[in-house]
Amino acid sequence: MESIIYILISILMIASSIGILVSRNPVHSILYLILTFSWLAVVLIMIGIEFLAMLVMIVYIGAIAVLFLFVVM
Repeated sequence: MESIIYILISILMIASSIGILVSRNPVHSILYLILTFSWLAVVLIMIGIEFLAMLVMIVYIGAIAVLFLFVVM
């Protein structure tokens, strides 16, 4: 059961990564980037690396993606 959830989340992460590349609007690309980082944090929590998942959420989602969003807007 856990492997099915892992595969489903991995597929969603790949789909949001493709959304970054094919989106014409820069704001949508950054929102897809935030979604990809969120899925990455979920995968890291699932495999038991909670500290790295929180680090990804704080550094990438909280700082870099929001900075990109402010620059684009």
